[in-house]
Amino acid sequence: MIPVTHRQQKEGNFAADFQRLKNAVLAKRFVLKEIIEKRGSKLLVDYTQEYIDVNLNPPIQQRQNEFLETFEEEVQKIFGTDIATKARSQLAQHYFVSTADHMGPVCHPCFINASLVTAAACIARNDKEFPFLIVLPCASISFDNHTFPRGLQFHSAIDPTNPPLHSVGFFGRSVRPLPVFGFRGYGKEDMDRATKQLQESVREKKILPQEMESITALFQEVYLQPEIMGSTTFGEQMAKANMQLWRRYFRHHPGTMPDLLYIEQEQLVSKLICKYHLDADTTISHILFDRECDELIFRYFEGIQGAFSRDGQWGTYLFWGLPPGSKYRMQLWKQGNGILSA
Repeated sequence: MIPVTHRQQKEGNFAADFQRLKNAVLAKRFVLKEIIEKRGSKLLVDYTQEYIDVNLNPPIQQRQNEFLETFEEEVQKIFGTDIATKARSQLAQHYFVSTADHMGPVCHPCFINASLVTAAACIARNDKEFPFLIVLPCASISFDNHTFPRGLQFHSAIDPTNPPLHSVGFFGRSVRPLPVFGFRGYGKEDMDRATKQLQESVREKKILPQEMESITALFQEVYLQPEIMGSTTFGEQMAKANMQLWRRYFRHHPGTMPDLLYIEQEQLVSKLICKYHLDADTTISHILFDRECDELIFRYFEGIQGAFSRDGQWGTYLFWGLPPGSKYRMQLWKQGNGILSA
């Protein structure tokens, strides 16, 4: 009998633990499970090519120009005519975007990794058809989301063996329950407070002086630029800042990475609904106004992550409410012919 070494036993335990973890994740992520079952044997760079090679079905093609027109209008408001025209042209030829991100600084590893994977698909083509990596981030989250949309995060080398995660917010803690969507842009006072927070962290030996210097230099080079400071909403500021930050990430490899183009998905969706669905015979119009669809909404959307639970524990029915003058978003529930807050 061949004895089992301690290393082999550890490897066996790891494999078993990993399999249990994988099963638990896939039990909650049905789409990911399907992707792995169908395409799990592929190299990642080969799989990403399927992002680009999209087969558009007839319903998508029928409404494609509506989206392209609305998208171009929103991009033009933030980035100007030249970028808007080029971005629309790219989408007309390659009709795919990423929706993995939350609106905020492109800082959290979830979003950096998602954008890198998507960019790999564009770069692998080795052509000039992809000047932009187009992302429609979700801004309906609150500022207290675990991805820390209200500022920057970095690991400090003050403890090389266990680098602590450090956060510096553009806004104070009081904004945490508030939705990112539609929130005001930060001002100079906000950034001065963030700088003082970094200085205090150095005094308390939470971060290194050179780390404070790097972040404050980033403030000056990106976040305090007049073009960004002059934006009305935080979403517009982050759209502009993320393009600049992304360029800095890859500044030693100019011309190899598409520009990162952030446009809030909520802005696009609300405009598309108002312009093309409120007074038209469309599926979305029936979902909104046809009571015969109510049962179908509950049957197929209740319990889905990102939708709602009928007992009101999480989510909301179709829309979040944000009444004029209110700081906090409200859950809405179907009652009769309306959707009402509690």
